[in-house]
Amino acid sequence: MPKFIPILIFTLSVLSLQAQVSKNERDALLDLYYSTNGAEWIVPWKLNTPVASWYGVAVKDNKVVGLKLLKNNLNGTIPSSIEELEHLKSLNLTFNNIKGEIPTTITELRELESLEMSMNSISGELPRDIGNLNKLKILSLFNNKIKGDIPRSIGELKDLNLLNLSSNEFIGDIPNEIGNLTKLVSLGLFDNKLIGFIPNEIGKMNKLRELVPANNKFIGSIPQEID
Repeated sequence: MPKFIPILIFTLSVLSLQAQVSKNERDALLDLYYSTNGAEWIVPWKLNTPVASWYGVAVKDNKVVGLKLLKNNLNGTIPSSIEELEHLKSLNLTFNNIKGEIPTTITELRELESLEMSMNSISGELPRDIGNLNKLKILSLFNNKIKGDIPRSIGELKDLNLLNLSSNEFIGDIPNEIGNLTKLVSLGLFDNKLIGFIPNEIGKMNKLRELVPANNKFIGSIPQEID
């Protein structure tokens, strides 16, 4: 057998393994890797291996459905190409050094059920269209530098169980639309620059078990509707 045939078979096998996910998804992961100094991660990806074997990447039916890179020394920004991970259900970048803004393109991840990016250095504003992520059950962004008001579209996240925006720089009042989050169990708003009254609409949250509004500039008392 010619020597090149085993080499060719091996090469084709490697290419086949690497083709487990689409080129767009793989390129989006690479963008994240390079934009967050992947070579310096605690557990860097072995880029010459199949995507399904990369640390923290979950692949199902040849689609990237999970990305769990908490405490992995990511240092940099989230690229706008994150939107190419269109099948992503869970994104966890907690306890890193992510900087810059949350790209508006993240609101294109319509399958996302859990978005966790707490304990970073994220700045800028929360995307206006965050409500597009209407399958979200968990949105945790505490301890960043996110500013601006809480978008009214937050009220469209009707499957949310946990919303934690504590220890940021949010301003303005709590939008009345937040009362639409009737499945919410925990709401963290601690340590921001929020003002005004806590809206009576929060009383619609009959599953709410934890409300943390301290260290803001609210006036009045907690609405009686909250039992």
